[in-house]
Amino acid sequence: MNHIDLLVKLKSEELNQILDTLKIDNFDFQDLWKAKLIAEEYTSDRKFQRVIQEIDNQTITDLLFYVNVDKPLKEEQVKILSNYGIIVNKILPSYLKESLQNWSRSYFVKEFPDKKESVQHTQFLKMVFVLGYFERRIEIKLNWNRKKDKNVRIASEETRVIKEDFKKLIGYLVDCGIVNKSNHVYRLNHQVYRKWRQESIYTNLFNFYTDVADQRVFELMSKISRYQREAHEWVDTSIIIDTSIEYDLTKQLGLIYVHKENGRSFVQLSPEGWYLIKKEFHPLWNEKLLIISADYEVFIPFYYEPFILFDLLPFCEIEDSNYFIVLRISNVEEKRKSDDLVFFYETIKSRASHIPDVVKYDYEVLFHHESFEGSV
Repeated sequence: MNHIDLLVKLKSEELNQILDTLKIDNFDFQDLWKAKLIAEEYTSDRKFQRVIQEIDNQTITDLLFYVNVDKPLKEEQVKILSNYGIIVNKILPSYLKESLQNWSRSYFVKEFPDKKESVQHTQFLKMVFVLGYFERRIEIKLNWNRKKDKNVRIASEETRVIKEDFKKLIGYLVDCGIVNKSNHVYRLNHQVYRKWRQESIYTNLFNFYTDVADQRVFELMSKISRYQREAHEWVDTSIIIDTSIEYDLTKQLGLIYVHKENGRSFVQLSPEGWYLIKKEFHPLWNEKLLIISADYEVFIPFYYEPFILFDLLPFCEIEDSNYFIVLRISNVEEKRKSDDLVFFYETIKSRASHIPDVVKYDYEVLFHHESFEGSV
């Protein structure tokens, strides 16, 4: 029911009282005309803002929570808002609710341009590291029952994935058939792995998080996405009503970032979280952010698209994994006839902001590959 239809059901005296509160001249109009005059006060953003400023801050704050998360209003607050014709017979008109939701973005959604980025590797990125480790080895012997198994320690160190996560990810890969297990020996199932790689990026990412998380994680990210329209925006957690369980799990998976400012907590979808919910690449994934050093090192920001690592890791070793994932290019000469070299070169060329001349020259001479011209 629209605003006018609700208002005309009020008594004439009640309409007069609302007109007086809004400081609108009352020339003994018919009730329908009075209802139209009151409703018009809320169709103009300028007039609406004027009315809002006359009401106490706590009532307005609670009204914003009411329209965003259905937090009940107090009886006295309902009475105050009824005096202004905002709530009519305990009903908030739908278009007023929508207007208040849009207006409240300035309160609940903020930007923090000076905030330093906190490093948070996603669970999917860690799985990519583990898969890269398997790709470079025929088999891996891992004895989880042995408290300090040497191979487990080496694998954890080389992938930069802690033992607990490494074990979980190995279990996931075994369950979906990408890795075969026989006693304590693990081998990459190349046939299943190739088929998995042929799936779309979104399908693999979605299936992975569906298996390792639950629907509540996706519901939480959807609520954040409703308010986070731009990649750089942060959403006040007070309007995201969820238990700490899915909040903590989503954070642990690396799908949201958390920031505290002036006693308030804010959340933001990570690039992977953004892609999962909005089904479009995060803006940072479209930028050329790879850095190639003259020492044949590749520097990749931790938040960058993880799928490019599938093209790079067969020819690289992980040197470091913090804000930058640092890869040292190796294994290229012995694999120069591999078809994967095409993907390796194309990824370097298309994603690097700059390629040093010495690296560019060496590649062109050594591999007789097409020029890197245009990648600088």
